[in-house]
Amino acid sequence: MTRPCPFLCSSTLTGYGVRPRGGAHADVLVELGFEAGGLLLQPDRDVAGLVALGAGRAVALFNETGSAQRITTTARAAGLPGADAYAVRDLWQHTTTNTAGTLSATVPAHGTVLLRVSVDDKWASYPPAVEATLDVNPLLEAGRTAKLTTTVTDLGRTPARDLSVKLTGPAGWRIKAATPRAAKAVPTGTSLATTWRLTAPAGTPTGAYPLTLTADYRSPQGVAARSVLPVRAHVVTAPPAGTSYLSDRPWLAATNGWGPVERDTSNGESGAGDGRPLTIGGTVFAKGLGAHAQSDVEFYTGGACTTVSAMVGLDDESGTRGSVAFEIWADGRKAASTDVLTNAAPAQALTADVTGARTVRLVITDGGDGIDYDHADWADAKLSC
Repeated sequence: MTRPCPFLCSSTLTGYGVRPRGGAHADVLVELGFEAGGLLLQPDRDVAGLVALGAGRAVALFNETGSAQRITTTARAAGLPGADAYAVRDLWQHTTTNTAGTLSATVPAHGTVLLRVSVDDKWASYPPAVEATLDVNPLLEAGRTAKLTTTVTDLGRTPARDLSVKLTGPAGWRIKAATPRAAKAVPTGTSLATTWRLTAPAGTPTGAYPLTLTADYRSPQGVAARSVLPVRAHVVTAPPAGTSYLSDRPWLAATNGWGPVERDTSNGESGAGDGRPLTIGGTVFAKGLGAHAQSDVEFYTGGACTTVSAMVGLDDESGTRGSVAFEIWADGRKAASTDVLTNAAPAQALTADVTGARTVRLVITDGGDGIDYDHADWADAKLSC
């Protein structure tokens, strides 16, 4: 289970440090017998935090992104001494498990998982910790069956016995396991992988829908345990054949450094619909996306498209200031990018080969000098399929 910002939020991070924010944040640390101070971030990745508190260790897994992220670290990285196993207290679920050393979770968008980790002579009395993951972000076209593989891994020092996995979704959806979803025992470090077939009914509107992955199991002593992973499935529409404007396509997710991403206008200010005509170096464009670094807009392409193209640059509404760089990502691969651009540069053509990609992302970074005045345009942005 996770709690979203502002309770424990990675917006509190400064460099490699973490500042206690007071209020509920500090109250929980005091309640646990920790002293609210001396916090240390483990920069394992930009969405993960490792917090060291007093005599114990609390591990906070932060996710600032707009989609679920798997975040992992270890008890040794938290500063604990070597041991056969460790006790892990989930401070939201109020459950205790044992781990052989790995601390890992899939954290929902803008969420935080908070764990208390310790060397405990009674570790064997606790059920083993398990981690539930998905192989892909679930994207379904209504009326068509999609495959999804879930994996439940034993992170504990003891085996997970009588493991049973269940995947549920909205009423009317067909969800069926195509491979075994139960195992008598899953030893330390091994997994149960289950392939599922999912079908959203024909006519299901596009959008995000909840799925729940539940793993029930027992410790060797018979103590029942449960791990629940809430996820979101997106019902999407197939991109049209031929060439279409990305500003006419629905996006899966969008983050923006100032206000919302705008369709066919510049970013404008912090409100929606407050942009102006897209203008780069005096040239006006009727179509495109207006954004502001740091920005990330994701589209579904379903493996059916070949090219993304755009004219890119800082919008003239930035004046003479601002610097940005543009990137096009195809699944997890950077397919094209620009150098850092300023307002002195005219619109530049950027084209990426996205053949076979399930999703594409349009990313704008801040050029390395902060996000001030970084109003930037994906002008004439097109998708060819």
